[in-house]
Amino acid sequence: MEIDSKLYVLQYPLRPSWRPYEMDERCEAVRVNPSTSQVEIDLSLDDQSNNFDSNKARELNMTKQTLTTTWKPPTALDYVVGVLSGDKLHFNPVHAVAQLRPLMQYFSSINKQAEATEESVGTSKKQKIIEKKGVQASTDHKPIPEDNWVSLKYHGLQSDLCSRYLKGMMANENSSIDFNMSPEVYINSLCRGERSRNYESKDSLKRIMTSLPLEERVQKLLCQGPPLFRYNVLKHYAPEFSDEDFLRVLQQYAWLVQGLWTPKTRLLKLDGPLELSRDYVLMLFNKDSTIKFSNVEATGSLRDKMKTMLTVFAKERPLLRDWKFREPTDVSFLKSYPEIAKEQASFWQAMEVKLTSVITKKGKSIAENKKNVVVKNPSATAKPEPPTRLSDKGGSSRNTIPCVVGQEDIIKSAITKALKKVFDEHHQVCSYETICQRLRDLAVSTSNNPKADSATRQSAKDVALAVDAHKEELKQVINEVAVDINGSFVSKSSPCHPQFDTLREVVIELLHGVGHGKKLMKAHVFEAGKTRLGRVITNNEYQKVMQDICKTNSSGWVLQKAK
Repeated sequence: MEIDSKLYVLQYPLRPSWRPYEMDERCEAVRVNPSTSQVEIDLSLDDQSNNFDSNKARELNMTKQTLTTTWKPPTALDYVVGVLSGDKLHFNPVHAVAQLRPLMQYFSSINKQAEATEESVGTSKKQKIIEKKGVQASTDHKPIPEDNWVSLKYHGLQSDLCSRYLKGMMANENSSIDFNMSPEVYINSLCRGERSRNYESKDSLKRIMTSLPLEERVQKLLCQGPPLFRYNVLKHYAPEFSDEDFLRVLQQYAWLVQGLWTPKTRLLKLDGPLELSRDYVLMLFNKDSTIKFSNVEATGSLRDKMKTMLTVFAKERPLLRDWKFREPTDVSFLKSYPEIAKEQASFWQAMEVKLTSVITKKGKSIAENKKNVVVKNPSATAKPEPPTRLSDKGGSSRNTIPCVVGQEDIIKSAITKALKKVFDEHHQVCSYETICQRLRDLAVSTSNNPKADSATRQSAKDVALAVDAHKEELKQVINEVAVDINGSFVSKSSPCHPQFDTLREVVIELLHGVGHGKKLMKAHVFEAGKTRLGRVITNNEYQKVMQDICKTNSSGWVLQKAK
């Protein structure tokens, strides 16, 4: 590409990918402002569209549709356009990324006329207010001088000019480039982010590491680096060794867990209980990517040490009552080296027998203590539980509804059922705060219902406790029955018209695309329905679905306000 050329990326956020503008047929003019990187495109009117009103167009004197940037696009310093030709990838820097939206100048002129009419018949006080607004608007909006705009000619994708330009974006194989940078330095020079700022220190680290003997190098990496390594990261610091030689040394100082490598505990020089807890945590994660709370509690006096090690390798999930392994399994390594994976699996099986015996003894004392407490007062009568109440302000139920440990699947199922009841009985569009309050109210009413059995009451208490868990984890369960659209949760299924849920899914997807407060037109729904469902939708199902979750706004629909 020529050195003076500037490459723009044009985005159309109000148009889904399946409904692009017909640029080749409708584009009439293109204008660019080099000083601000703003772009304008004039399109001919699509008078063949079902939603085109020729009378209204004549009334507004509409002769074209203009797409324009509504704000100054930032300079795209960290973006490139890649052209793949065979096994070669050619990078071209992007000058700016511009988002184009329809310009509503015709409707603006109508609003100005209405304001002028109101001004002529209004009081002097209203006149001053309108004049003040007009002065402020003219001050805020500073038009760009016409001299700054450059007119361009549009050439379609199939044009000769476009083909020549595309070829110009690829380097000539016969031309030599004075390229003295390494591939890593070149890539980081294109992406000027946090990684490139730290590149020099990382490059220095590699030089230091490669100067050490292999065994010392591996130990230093394992002990001074993160707790888990992918194999390709470790091998990056030993490029001169074969995989066979490197893996032979690596297995002397590291264990394989979920396809990732972690230093053997003896290298870390931990105290006895912490060393035992680390080995037990790694053994459990070798079997599964999650460890249940009940498994941690069963370790007895090692419980706190176990939690210390779990924070290193996992993320706590109170709602699901488990710990989740932090890193995804390195499946590629397990497939590439099945023999090593098999050897490590055999090692962990032997470790399980040894560790389970020790851990069982550690946890036995607590189990005996619990047993003794029960036997000590065999005739004690439990006091009746007082009715559960929440504060008048709808506060947290953590102090009023006790937590009873149960299986995470049971709790999750109870929450899912309660959520469906909330959406079905109250509103199909709710805010997160409303959902939480409805769940609390439902739990209270169920707990105080004399006809509810003990299992139902316990389930209600578990749901109320889950409301006070971490927000993101609760949303994961909510997202199974509802869709988050700009902070408003919409039920995936209609309690009144479940037979139209396939069209409902299409409408929800369209509402995602139009943006907050934007209108959804009937023609868009019918066109999307025909594309996604492979048939023409009926007016009856259209009305049922739209009235469930939307409200009319002028000639279109907008999402109902979350309750």
